[in-house]
Amino acid sequence: MRNLPSVADVVATMPPAEIDGAIRALTVRQRALLLDGDLPSVWAVTEDLERCFAALSARAGDSRGR
Repeated sequence: MRNLPSVADVVATMPPAEIDGAIRALTVRQRALLLDGDLPSVWAVTEDLERCFAALSARAGDSRGR
């Protein structure tokens, strides 16, 4: 069985514009799940959002010479 990359690995390779799009899509998904009361799925989406924000934050730090 082939090992698949983690979400964090995939996000780390995405260009910033693609991450922005992912954040927008995940936010829409999270809202729909909240309205449906599907809290376990909301938490899963939240984790993916956090990975996206972390990748953008890391890149912002890199661009400042850190």
